[in-house]
Amino acid sequence: MKAGNPKHTCCMCGKSITDGLMPRTCYMKHGNNAHRICQDCWWDPNTGFANENATHECPGCLKGVQLTNHGKTKKTPIIIHEKGREINVIDSDSE
Repeated sequence: MKAGNPKHTCCMCGKSITDGLMPRTCYMKHGNNAHRICQDCWWDPNTGFANENATHECPGCLKGVQLTNHGKTKKTPIIIHEKGREINVIDSDSE
């Protein structure tokens, strides 16, 4: 994707981004249409989504922000690294 042609909007700060990270709970509910969070908002040491003291609930869902629209909601398997082990998450909407 060309620079200056953003595809997503960060659900925390509203910045236009070409890529972003998806909160797991939002991804499990909405698949590829899940909200996106920019790298700055995800990793901010004080207010970031990945902060140890954060609730980790999707900020886009909490604010009622419109979902990312990719036209299809099929969920694909993802690998989550949790406490030093890999967990393969496959949702019932996956093939």
